[in-house]
Amino acid sequence: MQSALAELAQRNRHNLRTLRESPLSEISGALGDLGTLLPLMIALARQRSINLSSTLVFSGLFNIVTGVVFGIPLPVQPMKAIAAASLSTPLSLPATTAAGALVSLAVLALTLTGALRLLTTHVPVPVIKGIQLGAALRLVSSGAALIRPLPWLPPPLTDARLSAAVLFLLLLATHRLAPRFPSALVLTALAVLIPPLDGVSPHAAAPPSHALTNTATWFSPPFPPPAQSYPPFLAQLPLTTLNSILAVPPLAASLLPSTTTLPSTTSLGLSVAFMNLLSCPFGAMPVCHGAGGLAGQVRFGARSGAAVVLLGVVKMGLGFVAGRVDVAGMLGGFSPGVLGVM
Repeated sequence: MQSALAELAQRNRHNLRTLRESPLSEISGALGDLGTLLPLMIALARQRSINLSSTLVFSGLFNIVTGVVFGIPLPVQPMKAIAAASLSTPLSLPATTAAGALVSLAVLALTLTGALRLLTTHVPVPVIKGIQLGAALRLVSSGAALIRPLPWLPPPLTDARLSAAVLFLLLLATHRLAPRFPSALVLTALAVLIPPLDGVSPHAAAPPSHALTNTATWFSPPFPPPAQSYPPFLAQLPLTTLNSILAVPPLAASLLPSTTTLPSTTSLGLSVAFMNLLSCPFGAMPVCHGAGGLAGQVRFGARSGAAVVLLGVVKMGLGFVAGRVDVAGMLGGFSPGVLGVM
């Protein structure tokens, strides 16, 4: 117990020291996963597959706890297979959240029985690297999907493929020439300032956000779970096990070599399980950790858990005012071209 508390104190000294030394880098890194989070979260909320207020409050809380407990910029991101299934079918809120709860129960069983530790020793490193490559390719595909509907040359001061290409080249240049430049901070400001072109925003056809369910309320989870929740559960379980749990410790070790206290597969499994078992009954979006989000936040400057703590504070604040402010409209108005680059 004393060693665990000492380790926790060490991680948070690292968080505070890193935030004092590089505040802009930590803020920039906190925004590094928005290109994945915002399109999925807003689309799911607009079709009422999740509760937006619950999602912001709980995912923000989990960001804070994750940053404090693990001390690295470990993301809290959507369960992408469930999100994709929910958007393509679409799924109701009970079916979407039940799928997330089923994944969490399965992960909890794998963790408590020691099966996760066995997988750690028996899954070869090339498979883990392949998972990381797959996560990177999925991020590229998601970014391209946001940019593809845009025209090449729009009216001035609106979104376009050409402006996205220029931003992408500038991002590569800053990575080579000024690696500490807070590029995600600048890109987020541009995403707010550049208006999406009418008719091509991924949220343009969405219903008005004031019609969304914006208050976090408990609902009785369906039992047995709806039949529609089982296919996304089966698609998500291997992705969560491999990409959100097994792939994270080796990636964190390679991206953050100075970190002495890396998360274990057991702690990651418990984290994924309890996050969703706590939040899904309130209609929150199913979430997990992930290698892709970790790489993105480190790429944009994050080096400690302080980055995700800052993000969590902002998300919780937005969640608490979602019933009075058009949060969905505000977040849905972000430039899809800039989000695609991120």
